[in-house]
Amino acid sequence: MIEGLFSESIDEIKKHVDRLLAQNSVDAIILVDGFSESKRIYKSMKESFENIKILNPDECGLSVLKGAVLYGLQSEQIAKRVSRYSYGFSIRKPFDPEVHLMHRLCNELEDVFRPIILAGETVVSNEVREYRYRAAYSSLINVEFYGTRVTNFKYVNNCENFKPEFPCFHIGDIVGKYESNGKPDNDEVLLRVDFGHTQLNVTAEFVVKGEKKIANARFELLK
Repeated sequence: MIEGLFSESIDEIKKHVDRLLAQNSVDAIILVDGFSESKRIYKSMKESFENIKILNPDECGLSVLKGAVLYGLQSEQIAKRVSRYSYGFSIRKPFDPEVHLMHRLCNELEDVFRPIILAGETVVSNEVREYRYRAAYSSLINVEFYGTRVTNFKYVNNCENFKPEFPCFHIGDIVGKYESNGKPDNDEVLLRVDFGHTQLNVTAEFVVKGEKKIANARFELLK
């Protein structure tokens, strides 16, 4: 009877592993965290994945905790990581009445989600990517950044906080500051996004009166 209480959870774990193995082949699976200490799950995994070595190390229940401590002390030990969320910024595009049904502002389509990384995508620590951004108004440099669990997300909905019923959340803005008697020469902005260990470091480069200006922002992703 007690074993039956865990059957559904174990079956879901095996289904999830099956989906992962359909995308990538592996030689071994390491069981970690508290549930991995169960002999039943170890036996079930060995029976279900006979051609893969199933490892159950000592103190496997502390593996996640130890990994978190190691990452905090020596973050460079993690060379690559998989993004849990899709991250990007809001842009505007030309409005096409035959294609677009909403988010219209004058003759433009607003609140369009421009991804910089998709959920499930691998990113190298401190990897830098560049993007060209066209500001909505030449007198204001303001780029809004968002996150979502969806990989084919199209529009941002101005949701300030992530909740299960909301498709995206606002993680912050980068704002270009300059003197009141000047304004950007045009609406073009060069964005550089540096994927830190647990944050996005963003630089916005634009031109005011022929002089290059730079704005910086840092978005913590573990909040």
